[in-house]
Amino acid sequence: MRTVLGGALSAALLATGVYLREHKDRTEAALAAAAVGVAGLFGTLLIAGAGYELIPTATALVGALIVGTTATVLAIRWNAPLMGWLGLLGALWAPTALGALDAVAFLAVAYAATVAVVVWQRWNALAWAAFVTAALQLIVWLWDASPTETGRLVVLVTFGLLTAALAFGLEARRASVNWNAAALLVLNALLLAVSYGDHDGWLIALAAAHFVAGLAATRTPGISRPVALVTLGIAVGLADLALVAMADGLPVVLGWAGPVLAFAALLGARRRPAAVEAFVNDVRLAFPVAPRDDAATGRPAGTSSAAATGAPREDAATGRPTGQQPASDDGPDVS
Repeated sequence: MRTVLGGALSAALLATGVYLREHKDRTEAALAAAAVGVAGLFGTLLIAGAGYELIPTATALVGALIVGTTATVLAIRWNAPLMGWLGLLGALWAPTALGALDAVAFLAVAYAATVAVVVWQRWNALAWAAFVTAALQLIVWLWDASPTETGRLVVLVTFGLLTAALAFGLEARRASVNWNAAALLVLNALLLAVSYGDHDGWLIALAAAHFVAGLAATRTPGISRPVALVTLGIAVGLADLALVAMADGLPVVLGWAGPVLAFAALLGARRRPAAVEAFVNDVRLAFPVAPRDDAATGRPAGTSSAAATGAPREDAATGRPTGQQPASDDGPDVS
């Protein structure tokens, strides 16, 4: 009875908040009532499922997904990120809160929905919160669930693809470079490599996937060049790790030197940015280099004897010093 009363009160608060927000003034009190109603519904599902076991865990998970979806729709409609945080993170944390650590399929669905909403609304902070939430639960699932090799591979590929979609989606929705996308790509690759790093083929596959994604990013108008280069750099790093795991000695040295020389050639072929060029010019002005003396004459290189002695040079045609005008033959002007 207490659980039913708690759920009814939470639903009433949510309905009241929606009614006031939609039909009355858009006050903060209406938003607060709706938010408290959503939190109360999540709490009711938690108590009914994991607390008193009044409903099956699967039913509680479905209810959490419905409540989270409702809160997210209201957040988008009202332009209220707080409701989005409450709904999306509530749905993402539902498996752990209900003790359903094996509900990885539900986690994947909730994470995919979160990625779509976050990219659409460009909520960068919520993107980090969602990534950390999903990553922590993924690590716990890999540690406790003891999945099969096929199951582990499917889950890791799904998680990696969703995080890559989150990173590239945030980047494509920005006019400038979004370094959040680059950081998400790096952390995603690190987590995937560590989670299945004892298989050499997995590292090679990861490197190849990032290499293809990086090349595609360089040709995609919405993706900035720095993010594409970061993706290619991740591919090189993963390939180096795979090489270390598969070989040793001289092949490793040669394998690591190849990408270094290739990147050096690419950087050398590109024109220096304007900021770097200005810095080089400032350094040259601050530390001028004295001209070298000619070994034969002892004068600065490139100077003539006349310039060195200060004597004026003579015109070859007239025999007079350069720049001197001929004297007038008409005498002084007495006019």
